[in-house]
Amino acid sequence: MKALRSIVLASLLAVGFACPVAAQPSVAGKPITIIIGFGPEGGDDAGLAGTAMGASRERLRPQPTYDRTGTLIARHLGRFLPGNPAVSTRSLPGAASLAAVRFLESSAPRDGTVLGIVGPALARLPVSPVPTFKTDPSTFGWIGARMREIYVCVARKEIEAERLADLHGREIFFGASEPRSRPFIHAAGLNLVLGGKMKIVPGYADVEEILNATLRGETDGMCGVSLSVLRARYESRLAAGDLKPLAQYGASKDPRLAWLPVISETARGDDSRVFQLLDDEGLYAWPLVTPPGVPAQRLAELRAAFMAMGADPEALAEASRLQLDLDPVPGEEVDAAVRRLAQASPATLKGMRALSGFD
Repeated sequence: MKALRSIVLASLLAVGFACPVAAQPSVAGKPITIIIGFGPEGGDDAGLAGTAMGASRERLRPQPTYDRTGTLIARHLGRFLPGNPAVSTRSLPGAASLAAVRFLESSAPRDGTVLGIVGPALARLPVSPVPTFKTDPSTFGWIGARMREIYVCVARKEIEAERLADLHGREIFFGASEPRSRPFIHAAGLNLVLGGKMKIVPGYADVEEILNATLRGETDGMCGVSLSVLRARYESRLAAGDLKPLAQYGASKDPRLAWLPVISETARGDDSRVFQLLDDEGLYAWPLVTPPGVPAQRLAELRAAFMAMGADPEALAEASRLQLDLDPVPGEEVDAAVRRLAQASPATLKGMRALSGFD
């Protein structure tokens, strides 16, 4: 009997049950690694998340925004965590950041010492499922997002329209990437509220190519371009009126474009739920996540540190040098947006897929 008790005690010690104090060892001060789901020259501005195209390539033109976001967080997050841990980054590109998602879910430790910066592909899996992924986005720990992204629809200056209503019922041509990409879906949403006369021209590689086609007069406009990218790279074109913002998608209006209508404001009934989910995309455009299963206390520490970093003058100055907006979205708010999509009704998901061009 004594021998049996010894064997049981040894077994309990092996699995960590005999001593509750040791069940969750402290990670204060332990180094943190941030896995970035894109390479140093990769990005996801066209929103190819979860598509065959997104799985086979990143972007044709360098947009290292995710890499710079990782650099910013790595330099400052540790100052606000217990033990002031060193934070480093490692790129793990592939499949519009789903390669990094797979690593976080299957191989990363679940103690908050390995984090991830991923694209919208993770949150959008309920709408754009990938056959080899059975991942539930809501099981990840959503620490927060670098900013609330606003996406806009723009038209070339020759289009006689000063407001969205001026386009209602008109036959116009908007450029887009492949079906299921953000420019395609957002253009389809605009077409829905304009009465269905707009023609969507897919096949462009990325946002830059669509915008340049618009400026050449090859198309009349586009949707789904992030306002931060538009301001950073086309500010002079906006100032000259060559590109005219007509509407925006987002969970809240950009204060600098308060006069610009949010497309979801025009939606009714079932469509309003679909457009709310489209608006939510701006909340998880630039997220920092933990693998599933990280203890709640550790997630709370990471969330508090992330928000403190976003108010820190040194971090804000660094963001300015890196040409990044830093206005963090709390993790609880990002998590709520992800859960709304993960728990959407079949009818709402069908509406989302209808805008994708495949259903």
